[in-house]
Amino acid sequence: MKGYVQVYTGNGKGKTTAALGMALRAAGAGLKIIRKKPAGVELVMTGRKADPRVVEIADLVTEMCEIKHYYNKGVEAREGIER
Repeated sequence: MKGYVQVYTGNGKGKTTAALGMALRAAGAGLKIIRKKPAGVELVMTGRKADPRVVEIADLVTEMCEIKHYYNKGVEAREGIER
C-alpha cells in the first residue's frame, strides 16, 4: 500500500483533531495507542460516539453537549472548517 503525505492547514478549527483521529482509527479505535502510551505522556482523544472500550480504559471522560450552534440558523457546513 502506498503511504501518502497529508497536510491539514488553515485558520479553521479541526486540524489537530483530524490528524489525531486518523492516527487513532489506523491504530484500531485508539486501543493500541492507549495501551502502549508511556507513563509520562498525556493523551487527549476527541470525537463522537467514543468506543466503550476506550471509555473503559480512559482516566477522564467528558461528554460535551451542544448548547448553541449557528447551523440551527441555517448556516451550512463550510469547506475546510466543518467539512
